[in-house]
Amino acid sequence: MSQQQQQSPPADIPTKAIFRYCEPDLSVPASERSLFAQPKPINLHEETLPLHNYRTAVHLDHGPAGLDKHGFTLVEDRDFCGGDNDDAWWWGDETALRATYIPAVEALVRRVTGCRVAVVNNVAFRRRGASRYDGAEGTKFYHPRGGELDRMIEKLACDVPMVSPSDTARSLEPARGLHVDYTLRGLLDTVRHCRADISAAGADALAALDAGTRPPRVAAYSVWRPLKRVTRDPIAVLNWSGGGAGGGAGAGAPVAEAEHGRSGDKIITRDLRPFDYRAKGYQGDYLLEAYMISKPARAEDHEWFYAPDQEPHEVWVFKFADTESQYDDRVAACCGHGSPVVVGTEGEDPRESIEARVLAFW
Repeated sequence: MSQQQQQSPPADIPTKAIFRYCEPDLSVPASERSLFAQPKPINLHEETLPLHNYRTAVHLDHGPAGLDKHGFTLVEDRDFCGGDNDDAWWWGDETALRATYIPAVEALVRRVTGCRVAVVNNVAFRRRGASRYDGAEGTKFYHPRGGELDRMIEKLACDVPMVSPSDTARSLEPARGLHVDYTLRGLLDTVRHCRADISAAGADALAALDAGTRPPRVAAYSVWRPLKRVTRDPIAVLNWSGGGAGGGAGAGAPVAEAEHGRSGDKIITRDLRPFDYRAKGYQGDYLLEAYMISKPARAEDHEWFYAPDQEPHEVWVFKFADTESQYDDRVAACCGHGSPVVVGTEGEDPRESIEARVLAFW
């Protein structure tokens, strides 16, 4: 075998996974749903599609630039490697998590993106196994306003990052529905209304927006880390620059916008379905807009990636929204994501992970 053959990377042979596409039922407005309650899904389709290995995909940018080109990157961070339930000192105790992990996540985002300030909005644990989906009842359910969820959330402080329970029974399960956590509007409303420290960090951007001028850059990211090796229900990320997406034309005047985000030449934007929900703010509730992702007209329009057997030191950073995408069409606007069923792994241990939503300011 020649030296060139020995050094060639392995081919990207995709696995098969079942992806859940859906759209929001807007017949029940956010005002009638509880805090953080999404609308029920409609037009639900479960599609078996290729899931590509990020590590062997030679056409991707694997450095920090991948965040702006594709909407995601995988970085190495061994400060909090987890591994098993005996190594839970930093995440099993909320005080330790706030004192150690949250500052470390903010430092990681500053390092990867080059932003001036990074602020964690909230932290969520997913350690429960996915519920069996019955195909009918799940589409009828939503949390009504004034119910148990509202009563629980209203007790939470609104001047620090919200942290969901880390114990398995009360933690979240994998998010099957494909989605984006913030639209651009949702990002900016979060900066304005969520917490006083976040509004202070984004004061220059808010002032520019109010004056009708171009603001300093603001973006939102997920920092997604497994607590142990992932053998089931991985996170999958959607390539903004792949599939049916065309190439960017370069920096210059603001890119043409659809009502809820950039349209440009990206076929993927046709599949982003906006909805809003009530969120807890420091001056009262506000509406936070997000996306569900609907089934594409052509399967090849969506190119999905994951990191097989992802370890705790391998951390996904992927984008929710970015003001820079309004002005430079080479910059990814967002990254669709979710947890598909990887065919053949249904009997493996449930995935355990921690995700931090982070706002970044330049």
